[in-house]
Amino acid sequence: MIEYIKILILALFGGATFALPVSSAAHFSYLNSITELSEDARVLGLYYSVMALAFSFVVFIMLRKIYLLCFKSVFNKDIKLKSYRRVMKNLALSLIPMAVLFIPVGENKLLCDIFDGFLTRSNLLMVSAVSVIGALILVVSAWYTRQSYSVTKRSADTKAVLRSSVYQIVSYVIPGISHVSSAGTNMLICDVESKVIVREIYLYIAPQMLLVNSVKIIRYSLTDMIINPVMVIICFAVVALMSALVISKMSKINIRRLFTFFAVYSAVTGLIFAVLSFILD
Repeated sequence: MIEYIKILILALFGGATFALPVSSAAHFSYLNSITELSEDARVLGLYYSVMALAFSFVVFIMLRKIYLLCFKSVFNKDIKLKSYRRVMKNLALSLIPMAVLFIPVGENKLLCDIFDGFLTRSNLLMVSAVSVIGALILVVSAWYTRQSYSVTKRSADTKAVLRSSVYQIVSYVIPGISHVSSAGTNMLICDVESKVIVREIYLYIAPQMLLVNSVKIIRYSLTDMIINPVMVIICFAVVALMSALVISKMSKINIRRLFTFFAVYSAVTGLIFAVLSFILD
């Protein structure tokens, strides 16, 4: 019974943090250090991938009209779908940098597998430090973009999308750098209008998460690792519900204030768990 409570706690926080400009992986690491769900990097990696898959599933549902129009634009050359053809091209391009994550770095190990090892308690200090650094970068970026008076864009261009994809690679390798905050910071720097940044972030990171984490889950399913399927289902369902709730509220919040608040939150939380890492040792 206690294992179900642990995964429920991780899933509740995971569902919220995936959609916010804070590191979901860092929070997963923090909570695992307290709940001691597992010290097996593969088990932790599997559960985290299930959470990421649930989040991307929710985004696909909530932005289904845009994705469907993008797909339709490939086969229909109607001038009305021109803007969606550009988005579809950018979606395809955004997946290309993800190939780096599948580079072999050892026996039966890919670059993206390094991430799972950082989720264990033994790497809590490093994850905490990265969270603090990521928070500082977010604050500086938010301040920098306030000084810009460029004409804002209603959607991300190819340059912004590709740059964001490259930034995402770091988030897939080292926990502590938020997917949402790194993509959002890039969008701000590229002068994307604040009102549409949240939509643009989710639009591009969801397919990346679907690709990377589907591959990881398939690979784990082919190993001898023993996982409780009921816990996996609970994890997916809770994260999906929490993500849907948080995403529905995100578009109503001032993105700059949101980033500033969570930058401070991430820095404070990172410092607390950095200290806690010494106590747990």
